[in-house]
Amino acid sequence: MYRTYLSYKRMMEIANSGGDLYIRCAGKVGKNLAEELKKLELNITAFLDVDYQGLKYYNGIPVLAPETVYNKEKGTFFIMIAVERNDIYDAICEEYNKHGLVICEDFADFSCNADSRMMSFMDLCANKSPKEIFHTKAVERFEEMRLINPAFCKEIPDNMEIIPNLDVPLTTFCSLSCKYCSHCIPYAKPPKHFDYEQIIQDIQNIISVSFVVCLAIMGGEPFVYPDLTKLIKRYKEMKIDEKVGYTRIITNGTIVPTDDFFAEYKKLENAYIYISNYGSKSKKLTELVDKCKQHQISAYVCPETDAWLTLGDFAHKRNYTKKQIMHLFSVCDARACVQLLNGRIYSCPRIPLLNEDKLIPFSAKDYCNVRGTSSQELKNALHGYLYDTNYLDGCQYCDGQHRYSRRIPRGEQS
Repeated sequence: MYRTYLSYKRMMEIANSGGDLYIRCAGKVGKNLAEELKKLELNITAFLDVDYQGLKYYNGIPVLAPETVYNKEKGTFFIMIAVERNDIYDAICEEYNKHGLVICEDFADFSCNADSRMMSFMDLCANKSPKEIFHTKAVERFEEMRLINPAFCKEIPDNMEIIPNLDVPLTTFCSLSCKYCSHCIPYAKPPKHFDYEQIIQDIQNIISVSFVVCLAIMGGEPFVYPDLTKLIKRYKEMKIDEKVGYTRIITNGTIVPTDDFFAEYKKLENAYIYISNYGSKSKKLTELVDKCKQHQISAYVCPETDAWLTLGDFAHKRNYTKKQIMHLFSVCDARACVQLLNGRIYSCPRIPLLNEDKLIPFSAKDYCNVRGTSSQELKNALHGYLYDTNYLDGCQYCDGQHRYSRRIPRGEQS
């Protein structure tokens, strides 16, 4: 959504200044994209395709060589990549990098989920509110739950703010110590457990004014949290599981909890266990899955991957300009990881703990306080924070997470 919004603004800037709009690759995705843009009264100058000599015209629009744009003055054109194969997309991006083209400034990606991205475009053009756009994201999260439980059925209320995903860490203790952890858990000194009664109260405050589609209980490693069973029992007593879309616990597959935990967790409505797959490091993965089956609790094992994207070192300030930091925040995938920590909501998984342990300068701009306010005050504050914030001060200590982030070995131990 955020990349779409930035790209939309950039396209309008180029179009309004008399610049050129191009679609890279004249194929099915490109044709659909051109038709949708035509509905928005945005005219495509040409397709850019390596088969420009054979095609000449596609869907009534000229087809030119991709090299046509490389010597043009930057800021006078915008390219939309519309391909179906990831290997071709990667090659195009590498080519653009060599020519100094910047994503969302000079080009945008419409090669994946083109239909949903165009739907977001249409929402923006119809001046739909952030809540309506968040509603679309909420529906997507519901679809994820239906993969776990096809019978899952729940309505998204119309009279509340919407948080598609809320991460709730219980502890900074972890059974692993992953280098470049996106939540900076290994750098929490000393590690600590958070009070479960206060966590429950903070969640209660949030769900009194917002609908949380997915509430993710996490750590560190949540299965080392000594009061986990008590928290789950209290969670059920307060009927939180009935007030959110669904609940999941995120674990690294190194620990199998007690039968008492499974007995309480089984009572929750629409809940499952999400197991991050760290290969050989997730030593208890098979045993944990078997235990879930024994207790008739749904479990999802994340596909094993070879690499992570690093957000960079937090030890030094980047000194971004305001334009640069707003751009970074707009394209950062991590900003969708809304997190609740110690009574504060953050639109970032990394800043909360860095603020908590004073590893970066503390800034009130980085969070929204959920304690000590009336329901109306909290609702207004959350709306402003989630929908109107255009960057966080903590972004100055981060490279962001996006397509061009540096890849690192998955789960490498620090």
